[in-house]
Formats: sequence, structure tokens, C-alpha cells
Amino acid sequence: MEFTDGAALTSWARARLTEIASSGPEAEDDMGIRLERIRAMYFLSVEEKDWANRTKDSLRAIREDIPEGTAEEITFQAYRGALEVVRAKHARWPGNKLKHLNRGAEVLDDLALRAPDNLEVRYLRLASYMFLPFFLRRDESVASDLKTLVTNLPDHPEAFSPAIYRAVVQFVLDNGELDGADRDRLRGALQTEAPTQNQRNQSEHSDG
Repeated sequence: MEFTDGAALTSWARARLTEIASSGPEAEDDMGIRLERIRAMYFLSVEEKDWANRTKDSLRAIREDIPEGTAEEITFQAYRGALEVVRAKHARWPGNKLKHLNRGAEVLDDLALRAPDNLEVRYLRLASYMFLPFFLRRDESVASDLKTLVTNLPDHPEAFSPAIYRAVVQFVLDNGELDGADRDRLRGALQTEAPTQNQRNQSEHSDG
């Protein structure tokens, strides 16, 4: 399995974890910060097996007190599922690879049914499935996720943290079979200033 999230996301993840660590113990009570932590740990785990192991130990603490059925719970579960697929990437034995892949796929497929418009879920499933070996491919899911992201990414930069948004758009540009109009829309999205985390939090609060 290959992943192409890139050096920019790895750099963002390291910086974000350093920032969170310097925020003090009170940061652990902030649900938004805990979700940013799992995001950062996921992108580091893609590149480094040690991070995949460390993240597994952190999931229970991150999950604590997140209400069932909320947008935050969906985000948490999406990264939990994607991390299982990352463990498949790092696993040494074929049996373990398949076990972790099936566990992660079950979570991601369920979330895509529960929240089909959640772009973070659709991106994580796409990144998890796109580079699977031919005998494990999930072409229907890949095509569906690509279509959803191509259609909606340009109008919804608030769906991701700014650095992740730009990386997701670039991922789709690099890996999707796009016509000229879709490619132009996505390239234009890269020129759009994504909202800051504070702006995202304010938007989520007003929507609630």
C-alpha cells in the first residue's frame, strides 16, 4: 500500500502536536484539540510505524466524553478506521495486513453510509483504498469518494484544517481522473484562503 499525503502534512502534524503539547493539561479537555491531535498522529503514522503504535495507545483518551452520533464522534471514528488501514500498511505478515484492512474498511464504509456528505470521511476512505493491491481493490468506493470530493471540495474549505484542506485538494488533483473544468475548479480552490481553526470553531458553534 502507498499513501501520498506528502511532506507538507508531516511537517504540519509535527508542528501541531508540539503546539498542543505546549498548551498544557487543559488542552486534553478541549474536544477540538483532541481531534486535531488524532489528525496529526494519523498523518505521522502514515509515514512512521512507531507513530501508528503510539496512536493506538492514545485512542481511548481521545475518545473519552465524545457524545455518540455527533460530528465529533464521526470524525474520531473516521480516523480510528483509517488508522487500522495504516496498521495494515505497516504490518509484516499478510494475515495481519488483511485483518487490519478489513477492520478499518468496516468502520470507513459504515461512516460513508452514515455521513455521505462528510468530506473528511470520504477523503480518509479514498486515501485508504486508492492504492490497495489489485486483488483487494475497492473501485466502486474510490470512484464514489472521488466524485464527492471533486464536486464539493471547492465550496467547502471549512471541512478541514487549512493545511489538510490544501493537501486533500492536491491529493485529488494528483490522483483523480479529472476533466478540464473539474481540474480548474480544484486549482482555483488552492488559491482560496481556507478558514482558520478559530473560524471553523465559530462556524460549528453557530450551526449548532
